Amino acid sequence: MFLAGIIPGPKKPSLSDTNHSLKLLVDVLLEFFDPGVWYSRTARHGQGCRVRAILVPVVCDMLAARQAGGFASPTATNFCTCCNLKIQDIENLDRSTWPERDVVQQIQLAKRWRDAESLEEQERLFRNYGLRWSPLLDLPYWDPVLFTAIEPMHLFDTGLFQTHCRQVWKIDVSAPGGDGSRSAGAIAIPRPSSSDMEKWYEVIRAAKNPVKLREQLSGRECTRDILWHVCNDHNLRRAGNKGQLAGSIVEWVISDFHIDRG
Repeated sequence: MFLAGIIPGPKKPSLSDTNHSLKLLVDVLLEFFDPGVWYSRTARHGQGCRVRAILVPVVCDMLAARQAGGFASPTATNFCTCCNLKIQDIENLDRSTWPERDVVQQIQLAKRWRDAESLEEQERLFRNYGLRWSPLLDLPYWDPVLFTAIEPMHLFDTGLFQTHCRQVWKIDVSAPGGDGSRSAGAIAIPRPSSSDMEKWYEVIRAAKNPVKLREQLSGRECTRDILWHVCNDHNLRRAGNKGQLAGSIVEWVISDFHIDRG
């Protein structure tokens, strides 16, 4: 085991603190990779030997993995470290439709964030692409997609995988099977009256400004049940609070009605 260092607490490090600490580790790993480190004598090599080493998996929890690899948080629009699926489509379980991450493009975008001339430019790039620079990208062999491990500690040791299967996906040996499109244990959401639904469909159809539409859908007059059933009618993401449901509807309106984002 090689203990490179310990980041002091009591709070988790900021992004800049993480990058400074990783830079110290990367400098050592670069030397180990090329030309390697010469040890004058070891237990097996009395005349000395050259040792070369690389960093392959980064194993940590989801938040730390995203800080280390330069990814956005697990609740951001670009939430996944493996693909470019948007969080609005997080219920999509058809892996063949998940857009793959391009590692070369990802490193180029991370460099653009690193070389941005202002904090505002960095924030704009991060908002659009969900990527920041990480010192680990200085390692010529390091692949941020393949080498960021899906954290095993919480997934298996603390039982999150079991919880997800049994409580979220409702997998139960005593329940009849299905295609997974509906949850057996889900609580039905009553559909609002036809007049209420039509009223808000008219608002959606008449929308010209996405920002104003989001404000209307997120307001007090429009209930979450209405937003949920609009999303359900058009196979949009139905999980989340009112703001998230409104966001799904606005994105649908922009793409299907071809209106400007404003």
